[in-house]
Amino acid sequence: MKQEVKELLAGGLNEYRSIPFWSWNNYLDEKELCRQIEDMKAAGIGGFVLHARTGLKEEYLGEKWFSCVSACLAKARELHMEAWIYDENGWPSGFVGGRLLENYQFRARFLEYAQGGFDESAYAVFKETENGYCRVEKKEPGVERYHNVYLRVSPANTDVLNPEVVDAFIAETHEKYYERYRESFGRELAGFFTDEPQYYRWATPYTHCAEAAFAQDGEDIRDGLIWLFVHDSRGYAFREKYFSVLNRLYVENFYKKLYDWCNRHNCKLTGHSVEEASLAFQMYGGAAVMPTYEYEHIPGIDWLGRDCGNELSPRQICSVASQLGTKFILSEMFGCAGFDVTPKELKSIAEYQYFNGINKMCQHLYPYSLAGRGKTDHPPIFSPQGNWFEGFKTFNDYFAKLSYVVANTQDRYDVAIIHPIRDIWAEYVRAEDGESVKEIEAEFNDLLLTLRKRGILFHFIDESILEKHGSIDGNGNLQVGKCVYDKIIVPKMRTLAANTYNVLRRFGGKLCLCGKISYIDGVRQDVRLQANITLDELLDCGQIGYFSEDGRCVLTARSGEAGEYLFIKNLSRTECGRVRLENIPSQYRAIDLETLEESDIPEQLCLRGAESVILIKSEGAHPAKVSETAEDITKNFKVTHITDNYLLMDYAQLSKDGEVYGERRPVTALFDALLREDYSGDIYVRQTFRLNDAMPLTLIMEKAEFKSVCVNGNTVSFVPDPFDVNFVKADIGGFVRKGENELLYSLRFWQHDGVRFALFDPLATESLRNCLYYDTSIENSYLRGDFIVEKDMSLSRRKGLPCVTSKLYEAGYPFFKGELTVEGNIPYAGGKNVSLQLDGRFMTAALTVNGKRADFVLDDRKNIANLLKKGENEVKIVLRSSLRNLFGPHHYLTPEPLGVSPYCFEFRGEWKDGKNAADYTDEYHSVPFGVDGLKLIKQL
Repeated sequence: MKQEVKELLAGGLNEYRSIPFWSWNNYLDEKELCRQIEDMKAAGIGGFVLHARTGLKEEYLGEKWFSCVSACLAKARELHMEAWIYDENGWPSGFVGGRLLENYQFRARFLEYAQGGFDESAYAVFKETENGYCRVEKKEPGVERYHNVYLRVSPANTDVLNPEVVDAFIAETHEKYYERYRESFGRELAGFFTDEPQYYRWATPYTHCAEAAFAQDGEDIRDGLIWLFVHDSRGYAFREKYFSVLNRLYVENFYKKLYDWCNRHNCKLTGHSVEEASLAFQMYGGAAVMPTYEYEHIPGIDWLGRDCGNELSPRQICSVASQLGTKFILSEMFGCAGFDVTPKELKSIAEYQYFNGINKMCQHLYPYSLAGRGKTDHPPIFSPQGNWFEGFKTFNDYFAKLSYVVANTQDRYDVAIIHPIRDIWAEYVRAEDGESVKEIEAEFNDLLLTLRKRGILFHFIDESILEKHGSIDGNGNLQVGKCVYDKIIVPKMRTLAANTYNVLRRFGGKLCLCGKISYIDGVRQDVRLQANITLDELLDCGQIGYFSEDGRCVLTARSGEAGEYLFIKNLSRTECGRVRLENIPSQYRAIDLETLEESDIPEQLCLRGAESVILIKSEGAHPAKVSETAEDITKNFKVTHITDNYLLMDYAQLSKDGEVYGERRPVTALFDALLREDYSGDIYVRQTFRLNDAMPLTLIMEKAEFKSVCVNGNTVSFVPDPFDVNFVKADIGGFVRKGENELLYSLRFWQHDGVRFALFDPLATESLRNCLYYDTSIENSYLRGDFIVEKDMSLSRRKGLPCVTSKLYEAGYPFFKGELTVEGNIPYAGGKNVSLQLDGRFMTAALTVNGKRADFVLDDRKNIANLLKKGENEVKIVLRSSLRNLFGPHHYLTPEPLGVSPYCFEFRGEWKDGKNAADYTDEYHSVPFGVDGLKLIKQL
């Protein structure tokens, strides 16, 4: 690596650092907000996206809101951080927290379909004929069955394809910020984040704005609406045109309007559409995502859950960014991965995206508070409550360096694939959803997997981007913006746009056709395209000597100012991935971005689960011969300390008069029943716990306007809990006794108008729930102390320490959050490459060897040779747990879902009489924490 690049990587790298979603989700305090910004800065974060979110109890865009914004902008200016404004209260963007819904004309439209008699109230009525379907205006003799298409209006969503709606959205949001902070625009106020704008996704979408496009061609849009419900090739032309029009309106009337406004006001637009991760999913938002990327200064995607390997999302956005010369590409990542996702897993998820060209991280989620819905809002979290904040700077520093490398290199590929979204338009029927296009999706994914195994690097070409920015250059190659391709793959598609067809007929490079094109713009034609290379022949054209033997590993390549790189990533979380490299080890060396140290590589790589390697072109590279031995040293270690344990109390009895209590039920079920009833009045909540020994205990609850809180009849006095600004604690050791104990509290329960509708009305969609807050709630309670939890959930004083294990939950710690310390010794006879591997499950581990400190953050294996001395070495390891076993989800049928949403905790809307929910189990599901074994790995 060049010395000047090393010096840059050792610097601040502010513009390459992350900007997490900062969830404003409760009552707000300016001093607390500024303190949290200081925490972010200390953790290596570059800025924040100021995000109104579920739980917010201040008036959105009210005076208190803007007072808090002012304080945060001043603190951002002081600390040289980027402040981004999330443009909505909740999501999707475009309705100003529900205010625009007050205008009936602004509400989203959608279509429904039914067969039956002629219905004059329908928007369009059809009869079936020999040639298809014919729209009729009245009932006809001899016709008994009609196909009725109805126009519906959503009470919960706006029509973001309507330019008047978007103008009102900008006037009520962006302009309000500009009125107050115009001097900050382009400085500490970097721009706006727009999130998941969408037409009506819950049924077949419609907008009156599409009618003009059909009228221009002498058509009445209503004549073809039947084809949005009947899956038939005769509907190709209408469906393709219909979704093409909707996508154009989506791009021009939403994205371009916001983009142009930001250009005029010296700020930037970033954010992402909804559901980019598959072809069918893109039909939920605006019918295609790639055309939107032209109108974002920092285009973005969303990456949900723990899965790693979806090629479509990063490849789509990075293709357009390369073609249009966009430097920064953002990903909102990690949402729904759950509380127990480890930094190592987070690194794996992010690396895969960065290796594909993403270079700006927006972590989901940095909450103001975990109280109320903060605990269930699509975890994980990245704030200090998350229990690994001490290692967060290491994580952020690593990705700032990787961001610099990716942002200052390019992926100039010579192979491109025509993106098949237009084929989806022709086939897609919303009522059948993914089933209507599953064949296209499967064939497309098979093609991508084949290319991945052989290391063929490629871009996608979106047909609308091609029409605006594509041409045939003087060499007969296809140029799209700044990129030139001499090999084009047309996947198995039925239809092409007329412009694409004409361009490909003039293309002078290698054309690979994976299927037969029979339609142009959805109309059957005699399509004359001639392939001049087969897919097998193209696979042999790879420029890099790479082969993934098991298909688990992926390769990408970049070059530019920061150097020439290859990135190899094992997509499996658990299995080894084997890669064969030809000639690469004599040209490239592995570089560790944490230390910037380089090392030679062998011709056969075996990457551990989730492992990656970054290779940099180096004149001093030589193939390495590597072998290693592993020595199990677990017997040398024992547990020497464990922090206080927890008991989760998530069952209770409820009374409305303080006299008669109902049966013991889940707290979330009791809360759901009160919400469904729309109850207003006093409630009394009773929880019990059993002690086998008298012991010191701390009661932890969330702040609320309690009328009283008593333990065994004794009034409890709370003090703030440093864990969270909205949690409180009380010493109840003097109130408890051996045997059964009672916690009893009371409060006045009520909700503002609209809560019940947002939660339970069938026409209420997530837009209303995502900006919802509760005026009062009942939440779980917690006990903390030096105890173990018995099988019957009673508590006993801890009399010893657990053994070295990752199944701590089986040793009386099913709800544990904290630290576990193991100590022992390691014999050392010498050698440069000696690593300690921790087998188990933990967030981070603080390692001390002979008084010298090193941390496990990004991996469970660490080279410790520089910490060791010959002979015996004293070793101490402090393992940090996640929040998962304390906050859950505990009762979801799937013991550990890899896509975690509020439903996994709340089961909202699924409780039957407040007792049973379809996906609920009374069993408690806990996850491993600790180590099963320790190994000393020696490379020879």
